[in-house]
Amino acid sequence: MQIMCMKAKKGDFMDMLNIVKSWVLARWAERTSWDGGVIIGLSLCWILLGDLIDWVAWLALLYGIFTFVKSEGLDVWKK
Repeated sequence: MQIMCMKAKKGDFMDMLNIVKSWVLARWAERTSWDGGVIIGLSLCWILLGDLIDWVAWLALLYGIFTFVKSEGLDVWKK
């Protein structure tokens, strides 16, 4: 198998960028692309910030339980 090195011309590079740009803009309008982007973003956050996300999740759970139990208008906590 022979490896060929081709020097790309500036016009070829710009054509390739225009093709990529139109592909990205076409996907931007689709709902499934937004869904995929959100899933990718959340997955990357979990991979990169996993331990921090675990702590935030526990704190959010505790705060959710507190707000569920706490009365809205009554000062039950002050006696």
